[in-house]
Amino acid sequence: MQKPECLVVVLCLASCLCGQPAVTVTAVRAARMIDVHSGTVVANAVVLVEKDRIQAAGDGLAIPAGARLINLGDATLLPGLIDSHTICCSTTTWRGAATPP
Repeated sequence: MQKPECLVVVLCLASCLCGQPAVTVTAVRAARMIDVHSGTVVANAVVLVEKDRIQAAGDGLAIPAGARLINLGDATLLPGLIDSHTICCSTTTWRGAATPP
């Protein structure tokens, strides 16, 4: 025979998991977005990300109900691009360095 305490714990965990659906879509909103395909600047940009992939990007896209919203205000988005100019392995410090920048 099973212990009633185990059943109570299982039911509590199940109600917690069922009561709050997992957020799978994140909407990132910003004032502008650089569209690298067309070479244009898009106003009122929204980028929809599902799990770890960009699903849609454009101006004024509808944000799905229940999506996590990140509002970047007056920022400019570069979806899919990274800062390739960052020097992350540099061992030189510019202040006091032998060679000026």
